[in-house]
Amino acid sequence: PTALHVFDATPMRVYRGHKADVLDLSWSRSRFLLSSSMDRTVRLWHSSMDECLRIFSHPDFVTAIDFDPSDDRFFLSGSLDEKLRMWNIPAKTVDDSVDVHEMITAARFMPAGETCVVGTHTGKCRFYSCEGNTFEYVTQLDVGKSSTSVGGRAGLPAAPGAATAPRMSTDTILEQQSNMTNDGTSGTVAGAQGDPSTSKGPRLGSTLRATAKSMKQSVSSAVTTAAASARGIAASGAAYAVRMSGGTGHGPLERDNFGSEKDSESAISQSGGGGGGGGGG
Repeated sequence: PTALHVFDATPMRVYRGHKADVLDLSWSRSRFLLSSSMDRTVRLWHSSMDECLRIFSHPDFVTAIDFDPSDDRFFLSGSLDEKLRMWNIPAKTVDDSVDVHEMITAARFMPAGETCVVGTHTGKCRFYSCEGNTFEYVTQLDVGKSSTSVGGRAGLPAAPGAATAPRMSTDTILEQQSNMTNDGTSGTVAGAQGDPSTSKGPRLGSTLRATAKSMKQSVSSAVTTAAASARGIAASGAAYAVRMSGGTGHGPLERDNFGSEKDSESAISQSGGGGGGGGGG
């Protein structure tokens, strides 16, 4: 039988700029692309241009991003700093944020854009209303358990017996790794020879590298699993049919808007990190 040609062997465009692994991607209807990375940034691109149009800085790894399906001037970002943020692209600010109190591994809008789903590293899916670009807690689904925990608008219910697992901060791992330099002769960590007090240098270096690698693999696996769960929840009923047929809304984000602002950086500090966010505390 004749082989079906689906993809060209050569990519139509290669985007360069991230300093570490890319963790998530999101396309808009108007051919804009968002990419998030372990370098703690989100970058905005367009399919017709090689240059990065804008950079959105975060305090930790950015594991999840998603364009608002009803208006692509806005997007969600989820980070290992446990915060979910609503970004305003033209204004370069965070319109709102909410502390989920667990590391975020996935975040997706529902098809109509009025609700979002957030997945955490402990297997919880939390739903927030996004009307007016403001987060308001709705309910929680504990994946793997038989019941759904539904709480009031004022606060987030705790799962019975749940406890937050201790974790080594990514800042600590990266700082300790960068402080361990090669001595240039024997391939061991500098300072590991001669002084007995530093004899654990090579072992510690290997442990830290293994820890960082394991954390990276765990995050990547959790992102894939939780994102699939969020997409499965979102892809339902008539709303899904509307989205697949073209939907009713398309954002006014235009490529030409970035002619004089390419590669400009938008940091959380510019807006103080957004509002307190819909009572998700």
